[in-house]
Amino acid sequence: MKNIYPKIDSKLHGIHALKKYIDKYKGLELQILSLEEGTSFSFEEEIRTLYDLFPNLKEVTVHPPLSFCALEEQLYQKEENVLKSLETACLLSEELGIQINMLYHINWSLEKYKKLCLLSIKKMLNQIRGYNVYIVLENNYAIESNNPKGNRCVPLELCKLFGEKKLKVCLDLCHTHVSANIRKESIEEYMNTYLTKEDASKYVYQIHFSYVKNKDGYKDPKTHGVIHETRKELIEDIELLYKFGMYNCNFITEIKEEDYDTRKDQIKEIEILEDILEVM
Repeated sequence: MKNIYPKIDSKLHGIHALKKYIDKYKGLELQILSLEEGTSFSFEEEIRTLYDLFPNLKEVTVHPPLSFCALEEQLYQKEENVLKSLETACLLSEELGIQINMLYHINWSLEKYKKLCLLSIKKMLNQIRGYNVYIVLENNYAIESNNPKGNRCVPLELCKLFGEKKLKVCLDLCHTHVSANIRKESIEEYMNTYLTKEDASKYVYQIHFSYVKNKDGYKDPKTHGVIHETRKELIEDIELLYKFGMYNCNFITEIKEEDYDTRKDQIKEIEILEDILEVM
């Protein structure tokens, strides 16, 4: 059975609507909502609350607020805060008996990472050693926007560079579509130069699964990260992922909602995704 993990925010909007799926798959992604400038990023209370609500919970991905997402910025400015967050994840994971994945966006090129951040990532990996904690790096369309000559998945390249089993990739399908659109390529053309089937099957751990309505790059964010409009479009995205070896990844439905209390759009996406994955 493929895991389909709902996405919930730290205020738990729509938690009762999504309960059926959290109970079934025993996992979720926790989006920490934006914090005021100067406040610290924390998630311990939220995970404890979720564990109380779902005592069979096995896996949580922690998605920081946008101001804390870019890994290079956090490492460059306050490396000790990143290491402290990982320490908290390790202690929580051990105490509650769950896997915790700490997710970060990658906005820099691989060359810049090699020059400035590799030692810090090595410290991060040392911090989680011996614990059921993963570091998951998410691709961002911004790399393609700022570096039109580059066309490799930087998170994947970093995973290959370190070769650590607990350093993995979250492939954001929305960001991948947007990157292809920026380059004015079809998604399949783009993917052919972005990653290989061998690499993707080895390093991609989870998929942020959603749809992009148009091909305008990122001019209208409201049209990105939304529910697939038809079954055909959803099937085409799954077939694309499978073509590049991503058969066994967790699917995380990262959907913009009109109503976050009912989670109607995310639930509809999960229901169709379940139906299609069952027969593929």
